[in-house]
Amino acid sequence: MKFIKRNFIWLIIGLALLLYGGVVYIKQEQQLVQKRLELEAKIEQHEDLLAAMRLLREEVERLDNVETKESLAREKLNMIMPDEMIYVITYDKDKKTEQDEE
Repeated sequence: MKFIKRNFIWLIIGLALLLYGGVVYIKQEQQLVQKRLELEAKIEQHEDLLAAMRLLREEVERLDNVETKESLAREKLNMIMPDEMIYVITYDKDKKTEQDEE
């Protein structure tokens, strides 16, 4: 009888440890799946950032030449070269109508 009680206690302890190990394993497996999903999301985000960086580098290379810089300065900033002269031609409507009336 003593043998059965002792073995029964060890059996209960063994089953409890096995059950505890199973629960820990399942939790770790769930955490592993969650971490894999997070990693995949981070990898996708990283790839998107790399693609955006490639596009920006291409744009920088496209804009980084003398002709483009000069045209942007002329168009956007209304700049001129030091040896250039700008002529502004205005049209005075009132003056034109006075001349037409005479």
